[in-house]
Amino acid sequence: MTPLSATPLATSPTTLDSLLVAYGPLVLLACVLLLAVVKAGVVLALLRQALGGIPPAPLAAILAIALSCFAMAPLAERVHSALSTPSSPPSAGSLAVEPEKQLEAGLRPLREFLSRHTPPRDVQAVADLSARMRPQLAPAPGTPPTLPALLLAFVLSELRTAFLVGFVLLVPFVLIDLLIGSLLSGLSLAGLSVQALAVPCKLLLFVACDGWQLLVRGLLLAYGTPHGAPTGP
Repeated sequence: MTPLSATPLATSPTTLDSLLVAYGPLVLLACVLLLAVVKAGVVLALLRQALGGIPPAPLAAILAIALSCFAMAPLAERVHSALSTPSSPPSAGSLAVEPEKQLEAGLRPLREFLSRHTPPRDVQAVADLSARMRPQLAPAPGTPPTLPALLLAFVLSELRTAFLVGFVLLVPFVLIDLLIGSLLSGLSLAGLSVQALAVPCKLLLFVACDGWQLLVRGLLLAYGTPHGAPTGP
């Protein structure tokens, strides 16, 4: 009887290829659906701070994920279509689709999306940073950026946009805090909480301006496909 410790634990290449074919597209689609969660999460966190913790943090996180999935649904459909349509027929005796070619086909729409929605200055900044950290691996001039570099540049641009949206969102609420604080000081009611009186006014302003619709439109329309841009792989 063979001892348990002597049993080989190595995984065969066929098993690794099968796992890559089975779970690689799922992981890629999940990452694609969460691309917009950075901007949505930051903006909703700033909104919570301005409204005194409304909506609750779990609800804000769920809303950020839902908005990200809705915004990235067209891209996820293009990635899924590229993953499901092999560019070349499989050879005899091999898997139905070679994993490397399948994932490369699925990454093509993602690269196009990141290139279209990432400012060139962020891409160049990441390229310069990568060249300083790893000079021996610096790409030649004119070489397209790698996918990790595109992802980092995209996240940086999303953070900058989220801060700009948050600034525009917070200015009216800060003015309400200043106005109510001045009124309480002028009426000698300094014992009253400014936050307790400001939150109802902020909620009224947010609802009166149809803030949720404006906020959602501002978060989602930025990911729309420009006129004339390709929508397929």
